[in-house]
Amino acid sequence: SERLAVLERALAAGPGYLDVEQRVPRAERLRRFGSRERTRLILSSHRFEADASLAGIAALAGELAAEPADLLKLAVAVTDAAELWPLYQALRQDPRPVLRLGLGAAGLLSRALAGRFGSPWTYVVPDGTPPLAPGQLTLGTARAWRLTEAAELAPLVLLGGPQVIGSPGPRVYNRLF
Repeated sequence: SERLAVLERALAAGPGYLDVEQRVPRAERLRRFGSRERTRLILSSHRFEADASLAGIAALAGELAAEPADLLKLAVAVTDAAELWPLYQALRQDPRPVLRLGLGAAGLLSRALAGRFGSPWTYVVPDGTPPLAPGQLTLGTARAWRLTEAAELAPLVLLGGPQVIGSPGPRVYNRLF
């Protein structure tokens, strides 16, 4: 209730976007944030426990797709870059903008290549500030990696080592890129 009160006060200030977690009961969301004038509602689904299976992400995406919102945000913990594929595919048919974030180190591509991942933006924190979510980049890192230009840059990945022949890396990266 304290967090919802903070969001209500924020909404009264007229922000461009308001991010509300899907776990807030639908009736509460509609009552509190249904009339929001020009503020656009981001409906978020965060899953910090690792279950980036195709079925798991599809179920979360289906729940989000059925909800009223201006933008959708699907943030799921991933433990391997190969798990980004179902996240990349999620909500592709939805006409609304969708933020797709892989949480944790394995989800880095979803943040570093947000535009190629179908996301309208990514989230960063100021330098010297702890991340708000696992795998979140700092502003300095985002600038050093030229994230604003990332959609036009050709990604390059070099795989090496004694196990490279059996690595799923080339298949995973080629599919993502």
